[in-house]
Amino acid sequence: MKFTVLLLTLFSLVNASAQYAIVADTDSFTNIRSGAGKQYPVLDSLKNGSIVFLYEAEGNWCPIDYGFENKKFTSGWIYISKTKPLDAFTPIPALVSNDSVLIYQWDSCKMTITERTFKSAKHKFKYLLQEDGDSSVINIDGKQFWGTDGYMPETEYGKCQLKTGKKIVNLPIVTLYNPNLDLTNLYIDRSSNTLYLVAYNSDGAGAYAVLWVMKNGNLINQCITYGF
Repeated sequence: MKFTVLLLTLFSLVNASAQYAIVADTDSFTNIRSGAGKQYPVLDSLKNGSIVFLYEAEGNWCPIDYGFENKKFTSGWIYISKTKPLDAFTPIPALVSNDSVLIYQWDSCKMTITERTFKSAKHKFKYLLQEDGDSSVINIDGKQFWGTDGYMPETEYGKCQLKTGKKIVNLPIVTLYNPNLDLTNLYIDRSSNTLYLVAYNSDGAGAYAVLWVMKNGNLINQCITYGF
């Protein structure tokens, strides 16, 4: 219990300055620059609704990760007022919330997220031998993964499922380990019928932030970044 409270406290401090947001500019797009000010060159332009990950601001400018839509991840600076953090949207309260199950239910929709113990016998691993003779995990089931800094995961997602009426969408979770259901939130933008499911998972050097974006009952984007 003490560990959970400490973890929540640490993440609340981190998330005050590091979080996902969307571009929201009255001009319908905004420029991304190479530094904190208009005197820096324009690197890119992002249209409204584009996903960015905000880090701690310097004055009115904020360093970001972006490029999640086309998987061309890069960094830059954005004028902070041109963004809308996801927690500014309407939060959907959890109907069930415990160490292994998280359930949201609203309108005719239901989101179910489960966590289970990671069973190494069901997976295949690739190791890297370190100079000190220790080895670290660099690959699980042939894929790079999120959630540890070379050690064996302790937990994994069991299910991450959106049900809209009779339609079921299983969100991608294969490479995501050590989830934190306590640090998972669901937001809705009712004006566009868009859902944002965001989770700050694992801890320490293995920490990462994952976001699933769903619109009209369909998955349209998944974003993952170290974020810390």
